This record gives sequence, C-alpha cells and structure tokens, in this order.
Amino acid sequence: MTKDRHDIVRLSHKDWAGFVVALVTVLVFVGTLYQTHDRILTEMVVRQQYILESQDEMKQEINQLQQRIIQDNKNASNSIINK
Repeated sequence: MTKDRHDIVRLSHKDWAGFVVALVTVLVFVGTLYQTHDRILTEMVVRQQYILESQDEMKQEINQLQQRIIQDNKNASNSIINK
C-alpha cells in the first residue's frame, strides 16, 4: 500500500490478494455455517414428522381402546339385563 502526494492510497497486488483471501475465508466460513444450520433444521423436521406419526398412531390406538371399552360395557349391561 502506497500513499502519493495527494493523499491517495494505492493498493498493490499483494494487498488485493490479501483482501481476496480474507473474502474467500469469510465466504467459506459462512457457507459451512449455512450447511450446518440446514442439516440441523432438516434433522428437526424429520424428528417432528416421526413424532407426529407416533402421535397419530397413539390416537388411533386410544380410539380403538375406547370403542372396545364402550362395546364391552354394552355387552356387560346386556348380559346383566338378560339374566
């Protein structure tokens, strides 16, 4: 970097190369962070889908059990009445 008599700074090739290296370093770092963030979000979505599927299965099982209980109660009531 040089400064002339009019206070204008001129950058040499080495200075520009340094800026380019710094810029590439920052871009690689940000890209790596983005990929990591995207991977974590994808894992969370997959987990949420699994949890929602599990909840739906549990709700179906609960409904089936409730129906069986209702049916058993009706059968028990009918057998008491028939005796």
